[in-house]
Amino acid sequence: IQYTINSKGFRGREFDLIKNKKRIITFGGSTTAGLESPDDKTYPAQLELLLNKSGKNYEVINMGFSSKSLNFIKSLLFTEAYKYKADVIIIYSNRNSIMYDGSYVDSNLFNNKLIKINFFLQENIMIYRLMFKVYKRYINFNLDTDYLKSPFSSKGVNEKYLLDGYKNSLIEIINFSKKNNIQVILAKQAYFFTPNIIDEIDKFSVLELIENYKKDFFLKKYSLKEEENFFIILGAILNKKLDELKNFENVTVVNPIPELIKSKSNFTDYLHLTPEGNFTLANEI
Repeated sequence: IQYTINSKGFRGREFDLIKNKKRIITFGGSTTAGLESPDDKTYPAQLELLLNKSGKNYEVINMGFSSKSLNFIKSLLFTEAYKYKADVIIIYSNRNSIMYDGSYVDSNLFNNKLIKINFFLQENIMIYRLMFKVYKRYINFNLDTDYLKSPFSSKGVNEKYLLDGYKNSLIEIINFSKKNNIQVILAKQAYFFTPNIIDEIDKFSVLELIENYKKDFFLKKYSLKEEENFFIILGAILNKKLDELKNFENVTVVNPIPELIKSKSNFTDYLHLTPEGNFTLANEI
């Protein structure tokens, strides 16, 4: 598979700093980047084609990076991506946020100026970056919260991150975007393990899912592997947190899961999408 990386470091063709079309930027991990898809079959590329069926009024920029999480997306938006004056941003980030952000709770800076200053200092002042890491570790060390077991690390996933941390990071992005006249589309991430239990899981609240995860309720009931149980339940929790953001005036929440899990042909594995799956995701958005 050929990957085209433009001069700004993103997947896809070159684009101008000054826009002359409605501009959409897509953020996410390897599923957004299009891990196993040609350049023209990633979901951002197919979304652009769908939007331009009746003309050429839209451009969709792919800013997906493999193994990058919501904290990376936030940093990329606040330090660089905002310069490209997007009309809309799309975030499809769930699995990587569980894996890489979930072990600790980040400090939240809802003030836009503080957020930008914070990321500028982290990128440019080494001693600040070091001290900020020490501060975050100290805060998390003293948090009175539970860690849910993970098959991937001994530390596990911070319960407070599932309840507040992920949502708070999105609120920072939403507030920043509103100030910059950017609409935000939040897309729920699909996992293809055991599609028949998705509807049952959806009936439980976030708190109920956390308690059931602690008790291995679904793991035992459906004889799941620990990895499957981990992503099915924790992924469902973060997807549910998106619904709590629907009332923000610049936010739209999209749920492509029912369409994606209709067919295994949409997936290359439990997470990554085939070109067919990318089309389904683009079409739902």
